[in-house]
Amino acid sequence: MAKPSQHPPNALPKNVALKIADLFKVPKGDREPFCDHLRNSMHSVWKRDRRATSSKPGPVLQRAAEATRSLLKSFDRLRQDDRDWVENFRADPTLFGEGIEQLDTTILNLAIVFNHAVGRPSPIPRTTLALQAELGVRPLSVRDQMFREVVMGLMSAAAENRGKFTLDSTCKTGTLIEALELLRDHLPRRLVPADPPAGTIQRIKKQFWELRK
Repeated sequence: MAKPSQHPPNALPKNVALKIADLFKVPKGDREPFCDHLRNSMHSVWKRDRRATSSKPGPVLQRAAEATRSLLKSFDRLRQDDRDWVENFRADPTLFGEGIEQLDTTILNLAIVFNHAVGRPSPIPRTTLALQAELGVRPLSVRDQMFREVVMGLMSAAAENRGKFTLDSTCKTGTLIEALELLRDHLPRRLVPADPPAGTIQRIKKQFWELRK
């Protein structure tokens, strides 16, 4: 049975993190927290990326993940009278003792767990989509959740520690792509492609800044 990788904490070598700090022009006083942030982010990827186990999710798990997406979508679209009726059962102490605290949160959490387990982004509830639209945050279509987290981890480490990165998605150049190339050999195989998808990285970058507004 496949198990999560047993790589030691902070498996990313510090000298690699420092090279990325140089690329991102992180001030000297911020380099230590930058390296800690980046190494912790990449360790989290190792723990959660199925590629680290050299195994693939089975068809039943794939179907379970799809079922949670379908459940979340259907729950979002319930008529109010149907939602109220379901709430009667949720709060019934004869069924669940103290009851299920938040049905919508429970369904969303199930969707997150099962979809991340197969490497897919979790579906977004309609209420969240509406709120993001008000804030000017566009939905992001990226199939590989863990690649998204690698890119987000790089940008987050930079943003929190006064670093700066560049990206030219047309020419497929920039320090963000160079950083991904430095990380490639220190992450699960095939997570960072030999030719990093600059267009996808650009979309992730755009959403990252939108979410930080």
